[in-house]
Amino acid sequence: MSDNDGTKPQDTILVVDDTSTNLTLLFNRFTQAGFKVLVSQDGETALRQAAYAQPDIILLDVMMPGIDGFETCRRLKENEETYTIPVIFMTALADIDSKMAGFEAGGVDYVAKPIDFQEILARIKTHLMIRNLQKSLEAQNLQLEQEINERKQIEAALRQSEERYALAARGANDGLWDWDLRNDYIYFSPRWKNMLGYSEAELQPKISEWFERIHSDDAEQLHQQIELHLAGKTANIQCEYRILHKNQSYYWMLCRGLAVRDSEDNAYRIAGSQTDISGQKSAEEKLRHDALHDTLTGLPNRAMLMHHLENVIQRAKETPNYLFAMFFLDLDNFKLINDTFGHPVGDELLATVSHRLQECVRPSDMVARLGGDEFVILLDNIHDISHVAGVSSRIQKRLADPIELNNHQLFVTVSIGIATNQKPYQQAEDVLRDADTAMYQAKAAGRGQHIVFDSAQHVNLVNRIRFEGQLRQAVENEEFVVFYQPIINLETQEIIRVEALIRWQHPERGLLTPDTFLGIAEEIELIADIDQWVLKYSCLQSALWHAQGYTQLQVAVNMSVGLLQQPQLRHTIIDILDQNKLPATVLNLEVSENTLLKDVDANLKSLNNLGEAGIHISIDDFGAGYSSLVHLKKLPLSGLKIDQLFVQNIGENEKDEAIIISIIDLAHRLKLTVIAEGVENKGQLAFLRKHKCNYVQGYLIGKPMSTEEMTVYLAQKPYRYMAGK
Repeated sequence: MSDNDGTKPQDTILVVDDTSTNLTLLFNRFTQAGFKVLVSQDGETALRQAAYAQPDIILLDVMMPGIDGFETCRRLKENEETYTIPVIFMTALADIDSKMAGFEAGGVDYVAKPIDFQEILARIKTHLMIRNLQKSLEAQNLQLEQEINERKQIEAALRQSEERYALAARGANDGLWDWDLRNDYIYFSPRWKNMLGYSEAELQPKISEWFERIHSDDAEQLHQQIELHLAGKTANIQCEYRILHKNQSYYWMLCRGLAVRDSEDNAYRIAGSQTDISGQKSAEEKLRHDALHDTLTGLPNRAMLMHHLENVIQRAKETPNYLFAMFFLDLDNFKLINDTFGHPVGDELLATVSHRLQECVRPSDMVARLGGDEFVILLDNIHDISHVAGVSSRIQKRLADPIELNNHQLFVTVSIGIATNQKPYQQAEDVLRDADTAMYQAKAAGRGQHIVFDSAQHVNLVNRIRFEGQLRQAVENEEFVVFYQPIINLETQEIIRVEALIRWQHPERGLLTPDTFLGIAEEIELIADIDQWVLKYSCLQSALWHAQGYTQLQVAVNMSVGLLQQPQLRHTIIDILDQNKLPATVLNLEVSENTLLKDVDANLKSLNNLGEAGIHISIDDFGAGYSSLVHLKKLPLSGLKIDQLFVQNIGENEKDEAIIISIIDLAHRLKLTVIAEGVENKGQLAFLRKHKCNYVQGYLIGKPMSTEEMTVYLAQKPYRYMAGK
């Protein structure tokens, strides 16, 4: 190896790794590169080898038996014989905490496993060059000390030493200083002055030129270091501080110094150097910042939040009537925005929301991002609990303002859960958990809500989590059954269709109706699996009824948005029909208006694909949703189903009756059939027959029945409902 790459001939490297394969590979590669290579398989052996052989650099594995790499490095830095040897960690750990732990232990660098040899070779050469330069500077300082001592004996040697010192001061990269304590005169090298932005003639040889520029937070530390060294209590002066540059910025410096003493051990001179470490400090500060902040928004992350929260809890314990509140916020429908407009727009939205949240709180409060669309606000030292409601209202109002992103105008609401220390807390995690629980309740209550936590919510959440687990198990074990409700043709009095209605045979609570679990199934994204099971099972039963002679009987199945947006839905349904030897016209898919609205374009495309296959499609709960009538002409519909809320008011509310008449007329003009659901008495039936409603469904006709009950019902004529006669 040559000197021009920063290393000296035959630099010695100690490789420490508990894996023999790695040691052999690295030994061969470094030997070929011109190093003298020592190896060790554990930390204890490495400590002894380092003290004995004094290698120029150490490559240290983090994960080893016995003492790990971090502890080995700490012991190396505690030993006077080895503390100057640079240590580079080799590790597969990539998280920021592991890297910070390595730097705190005294390491100078990290390389990731598996090892990229060219990368590690470049890093080793860099650190060896730095170490050789440091040794050179230490040698210069040692030489300077020797020359100063010799001046007491030989005047000629003194003059020669001063000349060499002047040359060294001009040529050194670090700034040199020499302080004559007896005369209170200090020499600053040209480089020392230039590091602060001054020319050689601008600064006077006064100690005030140095000390008065030190940052007020660091000045006392430097003075203490000097006083301890002058008193003989430390071997040298070493101190990091910020010093004011001519441009009025503070630069980080590392100061080293050594006193010269007379025969009575009294210091009469101190000489040393000043090194600019601003770059290193910036890198360290960036590492610390990144470890504690969210990269997208720049807000504090979970780690910083929890540390701050622990301090707040401690203050609350020590201070009577101390109040704080934690807000747990989750954006409503963020996933829909992200999926519709793309992740870049979603990221911009999160950044905008973070700025708006900060506008709604005091500078002393903390806004943090936990990840995704979850934010936390910690209100510290609030004087009145009513302040909580005010902040919540302010947040909702500010977020309600439209957000313009990438030519899209977006509107955002947020669900907020709030926990306050009116209930005393011992652990930070408990506060976060309770605020999260309250947020969950707020989201369930509807968009744009806030709820303050109480203990009953925790019990409800535990029950909810248990119920979700049971529901997942039910899907896996197929714990469901299908009930059927008849639909009759008012003109022929015949049952033309049955609607498939799911029930859950819960192992503890018995038979559950869909209103108790389908909403939760949709939230936890199980609804598509459940809908597909109903579809498959009801088509199988329909095939059995057809085999019994009911060849004109159709089956109606409800469609959720989860199933509707399955990419292979048409193929899946056709396969199910083919397996049961059923024509497509047997199946009638019912889609509610609100389901259609959740992604109009995608849903219209899916429904049109199904319509092209000959499958009948009806709009369920028509009149109770919020869709535009324009969608009716875009869909391959066969019918409309009037919501039972209108049917129930027949004979009591003329407006509802008028709406029913209008829906029937609209459907007929569009050549669609009309089904009225929720028919419970003969007066409703007579009204619907009078106004030419095609089909009816309800308890008057027949309640939802098991497969066996429905089979018996189909065989009965006349049917029990008496067809209104």
